Amino acid sequence: MFCQKCGVAVGDVAAACPSCSTPIREDAPRASAGANVGTLKEALASLRSFAGDPVGRLAPACESLGDARARRVGLAFGAAATAGFLLGGYLSLPAFARREIFDVLGFGGVCKSLAFAVVPFACAAVGAHAMRRLFGGKGSAGRDCFLAGASVLPAAVAMILNGMLGLENAALVLVVSVLAGCTSILMLHAGFTRISQLSDRAATVSVPAVVLLGMWLAKMLATSVLEGPGSSGPPPGFPWR
Repeated sequence: MFCQKCGVAVGDVAAACPSCSTPIREDAPRASAGANVGTLKEALASLRSFAGDPVGRLAPACESLGDARARRVGLAFGAAATAGFLLGGYLSLPAFARREIFDVLGFGGVCKSLAFAVVPFACAAVGAHAMRRLFGGKGSAGRDCFLAGASVLPAAVAMILNGMLGLENAALVLVVSVLAGCTSILMLHAGFTRISQLSDRAATVSVPAVVLLGMWLAKMLATSVLEGPGSSGPPPGFPWR
């Protein structure tokens, strides 16, 4: 759980917050399995606990939740990231395409765009689970979900910023993309080694495997959307033209 005053992760048996010394009441409310508001609050508290140090604080934030709550928070992160990818992709479209998106992309193109937005989280979650099982790591499906959701958040934020910046600010888009990509990769590596307890050697193989799988699927879907009915094809300079 997390301190209600400062948001720092607190162990379930702690009597006071290790950061601000606020007493932890024994009757402090816990998020119920079906309470969406409780899950959202826990997700925000968890995000605050590692946002300033996403590599060093990721594992403690995960461990403080336990398996069930880690799964719920991870799914909340994944949903937020999916929405971010959708919004960023929408903002990246030309103005006329945003006004008539169904006419431009068609129903199939919109469905593929939805799949494109889900791919990063889905690949990270499946990849984290597969690598943990393949290399004999520890952890659980809930922790895999938390790692996946948290690690794709920087990329989703970058997608939104890049959509707002537009191609006319290519230099800034590149800077934002590199920063977000490096942060996500470092978080994945920290998660594999500190949450899934993989060796550095196994994590060195696992991280690029998961990232490349996600990029390949995203590339296939993006190209299919841009070359679909009603589309004029990829714009000049598109990397997968």
